This record gives sequence, C-alpha cells and structure tokens, in this order.
Amino acid sequence: MSFSAIASDKNYLTQPNQTPFFARGANYEGYFDRAWRMWDSDKFDETLIARDFSKMADTGLNTVRLFVQSALAADVRADNFSKLDRVLQLAAERQLAVILTFNDDHALNLTQVAQLDAKIATRYRDDPAILAWDLENEPVFYNFVAAIYPADHPAPVHSNVLVDQYGVRVSQQEALALQQQRRIPRHLNPMQAFWYINALRLFIEFHNDGTAWASQNGKTLVDYIYSSQASKWHPLVQVLNDTVAAWLAVRQGAVRAADPNHLITVGYHWLHFAALPANRALSFQSIHQYTDPTFPKFKKLNQILLSLKNVFPNHPLLMSEFGYSNQTGTDPANSAPVDARKTALFEMGLMAFLRAHNFAGGMKWMLNDVDTTANPREANFGIYRLGDNPKPIQAMLKMAQRWTPPPDGGTFNVVQDPLGLAFRLSLPKQTTLTGGVYQDETFSWRTDSVAGVTVTVNAETLEISAQGDGALTVDPADLLSAWDAARPTVLYDVANGSLARLATFPPGQPAAWNVSAGKTYQLAMGDPVSPPDDAAPIVPQPGEHVVLLGDADAMLRAALPYIRHFSPDATFAAAEVPGRWGYVTVVASPRQVSDALLAEMQSAGARIVERISGDVESTLANLVAQDRRFLAELSPPPPGGSPVDPPPPPPPPTEQIYIVQAGDSLYRIAQKFYGNGNLWRIIFDANRDVIDSPSRIRPGMQLKIPPQP
Repeated sequence: MSFSAIASDKNYLTQPNQTPFFARGANYEGYFDRAWRMWDSDKFDETLIARDFSKMADTGLNTVRLFVQSALAADVRADNFSKLDRVLQLAAERQLAVILTFNDDHALNLTQVAQLDAKIATRYRDDPAILAWDLENEPVFYNFVAAIYPADHPAPVHSNVLVDQYGVRVSQQEALALQQQRRIPRHLNPMQAFWYINALRLFIEFHNDGTAWASQNGKTLVDYIYSSQASKWHPLVQVLNDTVAAWLAVRQGAVRAADPNHLITVGYHWLHFAALPANRALSFQSIHQYTDPTFPKFKKLNQILLSLKNVFPNHPLLMSEFGYSNQTGTDPANSAPVDARKTALFEMGLMAFLRAHNFAGGMKWMLNDVDTTANPREANFGIYRLGDNPKPIQAMLKMAQRWTPPPDGGTFNVVQDPLGLAFRLSLPKQTTLTGGVYQDETFSWRTDSVAGVTVTVNAETLEISAQGDGALTVDPADLLSAWDAARPTVLYDVANGSLARLATFPPGQPAAWNVSAGKTYQLAMGDPVSPPDDAAPIVPQPGEHVVLLGDADAMLRAALPYIRHFSPDATFAAAEVPGRWGYVTVVASPRQVSDALLAEMQSAGARIVERISGDVESTLANLVAQDRRFLAELSPPPPGGSPVDPPPPPPPPTEQIYIVQAGDSLYRIAQKFYGNGNLWRIIFDANRDVIDSPSRIRPGMQLKIPPQP
C-alpha cells in the first residue's frame, strides 16, 4: 500500500500514486453555525460536513486540515471512532487529502498527549487518505517550556544552563511570588518556575533585538537567528532548539512507533521556533503567517517565506494557514469591511508565490465565515459567506487547478495596481495572469472585476482559459519558438471540442481581444500570407467575413442576393463585430454605424473594413455579377492625363511629454493618447532610457509620447 510521501530530492510532496503533489487546501472548523464545535455530540452533522467537503472539491481544493478538539479527544479515549471514521470517509470520497492536527487544546502532559496521538495514528496507519499528522497547532514558548516532559526526555530549558550563561534576570524569590500571582504556570516546581521565568525574560530580549535588527536591515527574524549579529543569543537559541528536539522526540516518537507510514509535521506561526534546525526531524514543515492586505506587507511576507526556505533548502515547506479577513477589527464597534475582491487578489497572489518557489502548497484559513463569535475579524476569513455564498476567492482558486505540478518551479512577477496587486505566474508551458492591470513585454491584462486568465503553451498553439471578463493582449511569438511571425494569428473560441473562428490578426501584431468568463480560446498560426495579386479575389475562410446590416427592413432585402452568393456571416449587432471577424462589409450609413466604429474594427485586427451605402442594391448586385466580395478589389485605375501634384504633406506631429499619475499603466496612457491601449509598446520603446520594464512606471515619471505611426 502506498501513502503520501516526500520526493527523493526532498523538495516536494507526492501522492500515494507517486505523482507530484501541490496542496491546495482549506482549514475546516465546521459549518457556519458550529465552528470549533463540529465534534460536539449535539453539533456533529455529517450532512453539513459532506456539503462543505463538496464545496472544497468544487472549488478545486485537494486538501483539508482538521483538528482533534476536546469532544473528539474524549470520544477517542472512550474507543469511539465513529465520527472521525465518517469524516475521513467523506473526505476520501471527494479526493481530499487530510492533515489531522493533534492536541488542539494544548495539553501540557506530553506523555498523556503522546498516548492519545498514538491511539489515533494506530487506527489510521493504513489509510492512504491521510496526508500527514500535525502534532500541534501553533505551539509557542509556553507550550514548549511549561510542558511536562517524561524523565527519559528532559528539556534543557529546565536546567541552570541559561542562568549560568546570561546571569539571573529574576530571582527564585521573585519567581515564587510571580507563580503565586499565576503569572508562572502553577504546575511547575520552584526550580522549574525559576528557570521558566528567566528563560522567558531572555526570550523577550532576544525577540526585541531580533525584530529591531530585522527592521533596520530590511531582513527577517529568521535571518537574524542565523547571523553573526545574534551571536550573543546563540546559546539561548541552542537551548530552545534542544528543548524543541526533546518535545519532538516525545510527540513524534510515539506517532512514528504507532504508524511508520504517514508524514509528520508541526504548524508553527512563531518564527523563533519555525526556524530551529530541530525541525529537520519532521517530514516537512508547516508555517502560518497573517498580515494586512497591503502591497508592502505582502512583499515582506514573501521575504519571510523565502528566508525560511533558505534555512531549509531540502525540506518541503507547506503554508498550512494563511488568509485575509473581510473585516478590519476585533471589536464590532470599530471594525470596517475589507473588499472581498482585494483580499482575493492577495490570497491568490500568495498561492502563486508559493507555487513559483516550489513550496509544498498553501491552505486558506478557512473554508467558511462563522457566526459563533462576536469578533468580526475572526468571523470573516472564509472562502464562503454565511449561506454558502462564495466570495471572489472561490472562483480564483479554481485557476490553481490548472497549474502544472512540481518539481519544476517558476517565476512570480507582482506589481501594485489600483485594487491591490496584479501578478504573472510563469510555470513550464503555462502562465497565469491575475489582477486589475498587469503589463509586460509579452502580456497586457486589464479587467474591471477580479479575474484572470491561464495561458497554456502547446506545440504550435496557445490555449487561453478565462476565469473572468477582461481585455487580453498576447504576442504568441514570445511564447512559442515554432511561431512564424510572418503568418497571421487566428483566434478561435473553443467550445465542446470544436473551434469557432473569432478573429484574424495581421502578421507581426499581437492578438488583442476581450475574453469572457468561463470561455476557452485558442491562438493558432493562420495560412501563410501570399504576395498581393490584384487579379486574384480575396476568399475568406468560413467565419472570417461578416455583413453588418444597419437596418433590417431597408437593407436585408437588398443584401440577400449578396449573402446567398458569398455565404458570409450576417449580424445587426455592431458592437459585437470588433475583434471577432477579419473581414467586415458594413451595409449601413455613417448615421447607423459610425466611422469611429469602423476604425475600431480595423484596430482590433480586421484586414478589410469597407462601407456600402447609397445605392446599396445596385452596388451589391454588381459585386455578385463580378464574383467579387469587396469593393477594394474593384478599385478603378487612376484617370489618364497629366499627373496632378499632390498637396504638400502636413508638418510632422511633435513628441509630447506626459507625467505619470497614480494608477497609470502604459496601456492606460496609450489609450489616453492614441485611443488604443494596445499601442503601449510605442511609448515603452521611446522611454527605454528611463524604464527597463513596462510594469515599472511610477507616479511623477516624465514619459515621452511619440506621435502615433
């Protein structure tokens, strides 16, 4: 029988079938009205749990994290596994791997805790649905130093070693007084209380020094722990490390003896302990981090995670808790809402960061909002609002299903945009774009909602899957080495395995069109472009030519012979034409279909756009008689006689200077000056002396705006 495991190079997880695994998960505490009480006899409801697990699967998640709380622990001690059996079965039916977190009540008697852990591990030692045993959720100084250790695994912190090294911070008499005031755990004997409080005071000094150093040097507490500047604290770090090693030996030893099969981890949120080398004894490490949804704090969180990965280069790291609440405060009187679109961007950005840097995965805190607490911030971390209503993050997480699995990592480019952030995740043969506005040399993405696209590179085509509505520009030649830039680009709508041609873009130009949520598109090379031949008529392929009728009553009868002869598409919806057809015959007056709309059709890639008005019936009949689709093919030669001198050319347009404003992008500036955001490259090329990337424009920059070619 096979189980989840660590890959041979120790950099990623594998599924029981040995395929690479990137955890996309959620923490689960129960349905909205019974959070943290899901195991209670009067609250346990397998129907609601099944509904929630189905929501996870529908969201594209593959992992769930559960917690052994007091009601479940009491059942297990009484040999009642019925609830846990059923929940694990429900997870397995939906192909959700389970991380089960022990000792959620933080009991301190390690011998008793280990016995309960081992009892659970023994029962499920052969269950492949278990991804890992999580020994404890967020242990802190108190849990390690106040724990009751068995005699064969003494804790080094319960000794004079720190007092001998650093001197006495708190006397034994003061320690006794503090213990009587319940400021030191009462179960510790007098010497343990003395060692406890001295270790705590040293720990606080160490913490203050580390956070100050990290702030001053633009680094992290993890960097400080391993730096020479922290040398005075290295003896303390060593004692803490050896204490954690003893704690792990008791906890992990009991589980491993009962179950040699499954992975073991610990969910840390204090970096002081997460960074300790003793954790290399674990199968993999889990980290929890929370911050506010601001761009600087997002970048700082990225830095913290990379510093941990640097300490453990050959040890998988799972971010088993992260998330952003949709309320700012813990007090209802002072809390304010946080836009769910904004938090979705930050959460999806963090998932993309984890995948790019080959972390073991990410797990959102939590599946549901809750109504079992008066704390607004705590109640609003869910993927789903009360009533099973999904937040924007639910749809965005579905995009992660398409990401290619480890072992290969990728690149993560993130920029600040008006809503918070936008990013490009580039994996082998695949790119994901998300955010309001993102732009670089290959892509331009813009949306008024929270949405994104995934671009998959095939042998000679690109497949684009749209999670939401937006405007996408992409140059296939930048992504496909086999792409022939001398050939046009054809855009198809992919539906039910068939292709419907939407537009054709001229050779050498990027493809630009408006994508729709839930749609899949394909970009492919068109036929080679032949040299122009005045004698040969243009014959569009099916779906490339449309007749746009301005007035059904007046125009349809006149146009019917033409439509029957050439079999173009026909439409009365002028707004649907730009970017959809490569050849457009407009049977309408300028009042019915404006010249500006004709220009928009051309800028969206149409090769021929021509208007037929006036004596429509005669003009179309003449085209049919000559078997010619387009007026452009019937242009008469210039009249004979002496050539007429052309009028003098207008003076060349002059270059302008524009000062970048907050929220600007090159796409937005090109739209402002040229009426077409897809011409942003003109501005980029003219300003390469001041910007080395299209995404690196900042308010206050002076940009040269060349005349439109």
